Amino acid sequence: MLIIETDSGQVGLHRHEDVWEGLGIPYAEPLQGLDRIRAPRPRQPWAGVWDASSFGAACPQTCPEAWGIEKTAPDCLSLNVWTPDVSGKRAIMVWIHGGGYLAGASSQSMYHGARLSSEQEVVVISLNYRLGICGFSDFSQVEGLQADSNCGLRDVLLALEWVRTHAPVLGGDPGRITLFGQSAGAMLVATLLAVPSAGYLFQRAIVQSGSADHVLLSEAARTVVDRLGSEVGDLLRFWQEASWDELLCQQTKLMDTRLPRANYPFADLQFAMPALPVVDGHLVTELPLQARICKPLMVGTCRDEWSVYLWMPQLVGGRPRQSVAQDLDAWKRLLERGLPQTHDTVQAVYDELMAEAGFADRMVAEETDRIFRHSSRVLARRNSSVSHVYRLDWPCVGNRRLGVCHMMDIPFVFAQENSDLGQFLTGISPEALRLGQSLRQKWGRFARGESLLQEWPDYRDRHEILVFGETQSVEQGQDEASLAVWDSLRSFVEDQ
Repeated sequence: MLIIETDSGQVGLHRHEDVWEGLGIPYAEPLQGLDRIRAPRPRQPWAGVWDASSFGAACPQTCPEAWGIEKTAPDCLSLNVWTPDVSGKRAIMVWIHGGGYLAGASSQSMYHGARLSSEQEVVVISLNYRLGICGFSDFSQVEGLQADSNCGLRDVLLALEWVRTHAPVLGGDPGRITLFGQSAGAMLVATLLAVPSAGYLFQRAIVQSGSADHVLLSEAARTVVDRLGSEVGDLLRFWQEASWDELLCQQTKLMDTRLPRANYPFADLQFAMPALPVVDGHLVTELPLQARICKPLMVGTCRDEWSVYLWMPQLVGGRPRQSVAQDLDAWKRLLERGLPQTHDTVQAVYDELMAEAGFADRMVAEETDRIFRHSSRVLARRNSSVSHVYRLDWPCVGNRRLGVCHMMDIPFVFAQENSDLGQFLTGISPEALRLGQSLRQKWGRFARGESLLQEWPDYRDRHEILVFGETQSVEQGQDEASLAVWDSLRSFVEDQ
C-alpha cells in the first residue's frame, strides 16, 4: 500500500497492472433527504487510512442488467485514480461515464483505466456524479426547498476541484487536465465547455459520441418539476421523506415526457431523458452551441450510432424488442415523433441521399445525425481553438446488423478489447488491437498537449475528419451533405 495525503485524510493506493490504483475515494458527503437536490458538500475528514482497494457505490438508479453495476447507495460521490507513479507531472485525463443521465457508474469494467494510464503514461481519473432528476433538473424555483440547479454538474465541478488540488500527490500536472466522456458523459463535457466557472478546471476536452444540444431551457425543465409535483403533491415533504426507491419509481413515471432540446426554431424533441442540464442563468448561463468556446477539442461519433437503439436497445439500458418495424410507415412515425413540424423536409433529404438504402438504414442515418453528429460538428467548427473531428468505422463483430454502433469506441479507448463487451463489439483480431493502440495514442498525445496537425487536420479549416477503420484516412465532405439539412433547420447555431 502507498499512502497519499488528501484534504480529507490519508488514502491507501494499491499496485495494479503496473500502475498505482485508488478506487472509491470519496470527494463529497452522502446524499440523503434535501441534500439530494442541493450542491455537494466536500467530504469531511476521516480518521486513519482510507483503503482505496474497491470501487465505491454508484448513484441510486434503475440499473441495466448488462452493465454489471453491483451496488448503489446514497454515499456515491467518489472517484478512482490510476497513475504510473505519484512523482512527476503527467497529463491527467478525467473520464465522465455515460448512461443517459439516468444510469451508469465509474465502476463499470469497460471504464477501467489501468491500461490507458500505463500505456500512455498519463494519470487517469474516473468519477461518479448524481443521476436522474436529482442531478439534472432545476428545483431551485420551488419555494421552501432551498434547492440548487444542475447538481450533477456541480458534482463534477467539485470532483475537478479535488483533482486540481491533489494532482501533485498523484504524479499529475494541474495545468494539463483533459476532460473526456462518452454518450451522456460527452454531453456533460460539451455543457461544461460553456460553463464560465469551469474554465480553469480543465484545459482540453474530448467529446465521444455525445452532442452539444442536450440542454434544456428553464421553461422546458419546469415541465418535469411540475409533473413530479402533480404526482407527489407537497414537493418539500417528498424530498425530505421519500426513499430512493420511491424517488426512482416517480422518476420512471416521467420517462414519457417529451422535451424540446436547446432553443431550435422548430420542435426537436427528446424522449426517455427527463433529466438534462438546464440553462439556469447561474451555473449554465447559455447554450453550449451559442457559447464562446476556446479549448483544444477532439470530437467524434461512431458511423451508425443509433443502430443499437433500433436493434439491441438492451445494451444501452432499454427493453429488448420482439420485432422491429422497418417499413415506410415506421420511417414516417420516427420522424413525426421527433420532428413534428419539419419531418417532411428531413424525410425528403434522406430519401434522396439514400435512395438505394432500406428504411432501417435511413432511420439510423437520420437519428445518428439528429441526435449525435450534427451538433458535435457545429461545436467543433465554432470552437476558436484547434478542433479535431473523427469518425469510427470499425463494425461490431458480434452482430453485424449493428454496424458501427454507439459504444464501439469504449473498448478501444480503455484497451478493453479482450473483455466480454470488447469481444462482442470490437473483437480481438490483430487489426482490432492495432486500431485500439493507434486510437489510444491519439488520445494520449492530445492529452499531453502534443500537436496532431501533421496527420489530423484542424476541422475548422476544410471540414476534414480522421476516419478510424481498418486503415486510418483523412476524409473531406462525405458526411456534409446530410448535415446540411440540419444547418438550414437549426439556423440559430450560426448566429453570434
